[in-house]
Amino acid sequence: MRKILVSTIIAVLLFSMAVHAEVIPDLETHRVIGGLYSLACAASLNGKPDPQISQLRQFFTDLPKDSQLLSKNGSLWVGVKVGELSTARRYLRTHAAELSIMESPGGYAWMSGEYAWLKADGLFLRAANGSDSGSVFLTTQGQDTWWLAHPDFTTQAARQVIAKFGVNDAPELRRPSGEKQSLYESVKPSSVRVPDKIHVGTRSKNSMDIELGTDVIFSPIPNIHRRNQGGND
Repeated sequence: MRKILVSTIIAVLLFSMAVHAEVIPDLETHRVIGGLYSLACAASLNGKPDPQISQLRQFFTDLPKDSQLLSKNGSLWVGVKVGELSTARRYLRTHAAELSIMESPGGYAWMSGEYAWLKADGLFLRAANGSDSGSVFLTTQGQDTWWLAHPDFTTQAARQVIAKFGVNDAPELRRPSGEKQSLYESVKPSSVRVPDKIHVGTRSKNSMDIELGTDVIFSPIPNIHRRNQGGND
């Protein structure tokens, strides 16, 4: 009886470990980290030793122009731009080291660089379908946090990703609510209106008088009238 109880507890623990997952609510962080994993997936599906970023467009519905692909010292690196106002910056600073996300290919863990970089070679990716149709989530071996693929894979590419990296013990994964647009991309400066024509003129014979508004005239030097009395001031 005791052996059965112990076996049951172990089975429950293993099951809970298998289904445990975290999906953070910030879509911008998914754009960066999910974007890195998505590029790594596409590079793996492409299968070429020295691929070009243009070759990966076939796997996505819309590949951002700021995506990067770089070969350095025999390794393939993928990069995603991190905007100055990106809400992903705080998460990256805290978790970049454990996620192996770097400031530059072969550099130090990300702190504040313009791009976040991930080594695509030897990356143990895991994939799962989201609870809503069309969503694909990605993670790496040993991680409990799942990331929404960004940009969206094409239907055919999504099938290829699941076939190659899919796991049987994936938990139910829901797309975070919110707009797909990045926060830092949606924050734009207010439009600047060209001011109305400013006129500075005079309303008296004294050229030193300056018109301020419609009713105020400022004379920097008072006009003092002096009379000549007997040739003396």
